[in-house]
Amino acid sequence: MASAHPEAYVVVFGRTQVGKTTLLLELMGVDGSSVDRVSAVLRGGRGKGQSATATVMEYGRSTDTSWSLKMPNQSPQSYADDAGACAALGALREQMESQKLRLEGPVRLDIPCDCFVPLNDRHASVRMLDLPGDQASNPVEQRHVELVAERYVAGADLILLVGKMDDLSFLKPGGLLLPGIEDWQIVPERFRIVTTYSFTAGSVRTAVRKGLKVEQIRIRLLEQLETFGRLSSDARRTDLLFPLEFGQSLERTTQHDPELVDQIVPVVDALKRELAHQINT
Repeated sequence: MASAHPEAYVVVFGRTQVGKTTLLLELMGVDGSSVDRVSAVLRGGRGKGQSATATVMEYGRSTDTSWSLKMPNQSPQSYADDAGACAALGALREQMESQKLRLEGPVRLDIPCDCFVPLNDRHASVRMLDLPGDQASNPVEQRHVELVAERYVAGADLILLVGKMDDLSFLKPGGLLLPGIEDWQIVPERFRIVTTYSFTAGSVRTAVRKGLKVEQIRIRLLEQLETFGRLSSDARRTDLLFPLEFGQSLERTTQHDPELVDQIVPVVDALKRELAHQINT
């Protein structure tokens, strides 16, 4: 997918606690050893397992080893240490939740360059816009999300719709209400459906043990999507579907069933490489 930008601009849309942050960090190329560090800063002082999104956030790579936080229409603020960046994001969350802050665009956060691995075929040269998929906590934040969607989604190179494999209801008709998102079946080539916890169900694990291939897994996902109604003919392309597994669920599986993980990882890695390629081309 050709981009007019030196790096692709990708919107990530989905509910909280489905693995969006882990997905976008991995696609951007954050080193595995730095994921916990980066995630802790993004949570802005909240505990592990809580939402990492203070508001609509745009993530990119910093040109140096400092964090850079830029509010709309303001100069960027640089933070040489994690504690300073974490405190700034925590303060931002408090302002948004108390309705004291009105923003005209996303907050941009550049992550220190030493948190990344060199770009390869599993990662994309990309700037990510994290667009909340749940109802916002207050009317000010909800209107902010809508404004950002109106202004930024239309110019995105690609839009990732992210949800858990066992909870795809947000994709059913009427579940996607933000501008530029609700019509995904009309222009499906601009969208990719990414599921997390895709190999959690016992039936899927049994099928993987029997040698289930990538295309078969995608067909199973398509069948799950169509339990909410048949998709348009253009939206039924399996190359738009990316059933993935990463983060905590994969770690738990590794502890309890390492042989199964040996079968899952090559499939997931192939899908991640394909997704990165689609973003970059």
